[in-house]
Amino acid sequence: MKVVFDTNIIIDAVASREPFCQDAEALLLMASEKAIAGFITANCVADVFYVIRRILAEDAARDIIRSILFSLDIIEVNGSDCWKALDLSMEDYEDALMVCCSEKIGADCIISRDDKLLKKATPVKIVLPFDFLTGNSAPG
Repeated sequence: MKVVFDTNIIIDAVASREPFCQDAEALLLMASEKAIAGFITANCVADVFYVIRRILAEDAARDIIRSILFSLDIIEVNGSDCWKALDLSMEDYEDALMVCCSEKIGADCIISRDDKLLKKATPVKIVLPFDFLTGNSAPG
């Protein structure tokens, strides 16, 4: 199963954000153990580094990025993805870009806590972390 992680899920795990970190950590563990095929967009890596670098020292932030790069596959973002994202009727361009990239790789779902994204009709199903872990909102 191909699962794309929204930036908020990665940050929940690496920054230990309560009450979300337990589910986020469980999801990343599933990806690192290859129980699911976990993906993030290339721009997500930069966003995560920016956020955790404000919380942790440079070396610790780089170690976390290394761990993410070992555990998750990176979806390249190219010019056509950027153009396609502009055509989606979504206010948040970053979300539109993630949706386009997720569709490009044939992802089964995107895991996110973003309320606005969860309410959008998208070509790739959006699932809450808890619902994915408990099977309450299986993609398909």
